[in-house]
Amino acid sequence: MAGNPTCVGLGYDFGYKVDPPNSGTYSIDGINTVTVTTDGVYFDWESTLGMDA
Repeated sequence: MAGNPTCVGLGYDFGYKVDPPNSGTYSIDGINTVTVTTDGVYFDWESTLGMDA
């Protein structure tokens, strides 16, 4: 998305952003996590809860 907006900027009540997207597992709320993998150019991610944006 142009300008790399925040989730709140898109109209969502809650946001969590990994920036820069370094490989690792990040705690969202002490229970749920986001796992990021990267090769230095591209990245992929997965989460233990649904993401809207």
